[in-house]
Amino acid sequence: MTNSKIKLTETFQTPKDLPLDINGFDVPNIVMVDFTTARAGYAYNANRERTDHIEKYTVQGVDEKVYQALKNVGVNMSDVKTINIELTGGFDKIDDCIDKKLLVGVELTNMAVKLQWVDGSRNAGYKALKLVASGFKISDKK
Repeated sequence: MTNSKIKLTETFQTPKDLPLDINGFDVPNIVMVDFTTARAGYAYNANRERTDHIEKYTVQGVDEKVYQALKNVGVNMSDVKTINIELTGGFDKIDDCIDKKLLVGVELTNMAVKLQWVDGSRNAGYKALKLVASGFKISDKK
């Protein structure tokens, strides 16, 4: 992310292309990610047909500090609001985590905050945020 200002005359294909300053968000250092919820995002060709090429994985995460605090008091983690995360690299490592059905703390690399499309019958639009990261490393913090 650059610190240069965006010109008001600049054009973006969609609002999702608008760069957001990550420093304006409370981004956790370590995120607990449940890789059993990982979904592959496939590329599409010019005819809008899905290819076999994976562009990204979408996973859900929770701030590791929040996760530990809520786990210690017995809160069901399925009731906790999660952070939407798109991983655009490290697919071999992701596949390994999916195969092992891991729930682990990860440190995301090269993060950016982007707008996320929220479906709705009448009210669809870019109404949520997501973290986009080029990869991750499993945290060794216990």
